[in-house]
Amino acid sequence: LAVARAVGPGAGVDVVAGELALLSDPDCAVRQAAARALGELRDPRALPALRRAAARRDELRGLFNVLVRSTPRCGAAEAEAAAQAIERR
Repeated sequence: LAVARAVGPGAGVDVVAGELALLSDPDCAVRQAAARALGELRDPRALPALRRAAARRDELRGLFNVLVRSTPRCGAAEAEAAAQAIERR
């Protein structure tokens, strides 16, 4: 995706779609990098997925499925920052 971004539209690769797919990657660093890249691209098509990623939380449940802890999922902060950057555009 980095090469496609460098080449530009002539590469024939939808970089936004590629980065959007990476927002769901199991690797935290990949999700963070994808969110940052989408913020740099500033494409409004990314807003719905970035908002969903920003809202994701990891939950720890205990006995009787009682919620013990809920924390933002890794990459949520980057997704929120990217969404804000696009909205400020």
